[in-house]
Amino acid sequence: MTIKKEQKNLLIGLGIFILVILILTLIRTWRMSNVEKMMQGAELPYGLLEEAVSYDGDSYLVPPTQIYESGSELPALTNPDFDTVAQADAYLADDIPGVDVEVNGQHRFYSYQILNWHEVVNDTFGEVDLAVTHCSFCKSSAVYDRNVDGKTLEFENSGLVYNNNQLLESNDESLWIQLSGKAISGKYLGEKLNAYQFNVLTWAQWSEHYPNGEVLSTDTGYVRDYGMHPNQNYDVAKTIYYPMNVDIKYMAAKWDIDGLAINNDAIAFSDDIMKGMYAANEVVDGMSIVGFWNEDLKQTFIYASQVNDQVLTFSYDFNTQTMTDDQTGSTWNSNGLALSGSLTGTQLTRIQTRPSFWMCWYAIYPQTQIAFIDTASDNTDEAEQGSSLEINSDTLNATLKE
Repeated sequence: MTIKKEQKNLLIGLGIFILVILILTLIRTWRMSNVEKMMQGAELPYGLLEEAVSYDGDSYLVPPTQIYESGSELPALTNPDFDTVAQADAYLADDIPGVDVEVNGQHRFYSYQILNWHEVVNDTFGEVDLAVTHCSFCKSSAVYDRNVDGKTLEFENSGLVYNNNQLLESNDESLWIQLSGKAISGKYLGEKLNAYQFNVLTWAQWSEHYPNGEVLSTDTGYVRDYGMHPNQNYDVAKTIYYPMNVDIKYMAAKWDIDGLAINNDAIAFSDDIMKGMYAANEVVDGMSIVGFWNEDLKQTFIYASQVNDQVLTFSYDFNTQTMTDDQTGSTWNSNGLALSGSLTGTQLTRIQTRPSFWMCWYAIYPQTQIAFIDTASDNTDEAEQGSSLEINSDTLNATLKE
């Protein structure tokens, strides 16, 4: 009799447990449905909601139901070890890029071979507290000052992505978009991290330029195959792992770009276009800028094009392989230095951009204009992998060439 009573109580308890789970699931489904209904037709100017929405007790500046778990276990590194160039040369591949950071004339190199497996390095370089970040799904790098409102934050990979870009989580549980440094949830909602200047160079380039620099060590305390990419051939595959809430237009999703955002204006320079044009004169948020293609480094560098209250425009002569400004006829190199003419010795001011796949940048900055592409007419189809862009030398507009 006692056994039957215990079995009955057990069944009742199990039934109550299942009922509670069912009720909680229904409530969560109902709440998600309400949020999704609220998000239907919601505007995302500049990639964010105009007003934060509440979900599960937190406020978000992006649709919370469009944040996905990445399933990746990528532990952040904090105060890591560094090797000499000679030591690192034994395990770093010459052609793999990494992030170069300079503090008071000293340089450190954070190779993608390691960043792909950790994505966040909390480092104190000299007296500067930095977060060196990289998203392997977006091939995007950014470096930030970790000091916010007088507090030094530590960051980690939250295991969440929005439009394929990883969300950083600070130790106060705020969530930040890796590519923009904007907090989309938590204590610092709406705040933006201060960016720190960096370059992206291959190991061969960096080790040649900075033989006395320090190199992020593979002695991280974790067992990882730093000779492999955690996502294998993802960088060159057409595969996109997670849903996007925007239609990617104008260029192929995984074209490499260098993006610049100032206030509510943004511009992107595509490597595939710039390597055929060499110079791009543009204006972003009222600032005159120029993009120079550096053939040696296979990168675009952006500079302010105003010198002594005069805005310069630049042209590249493919016959003589020289860059000149149209105002004084001075010649320049791709590092923004005048080599001859009346402006000899003048150095243009470098403007920090961020490398990324086009799809991730465009999702965050849908208002982006593209150097040499007329996005205002909104009639350019997405470029397919393997297709090319044909530049009209008269209009400087790009069209797809099959």
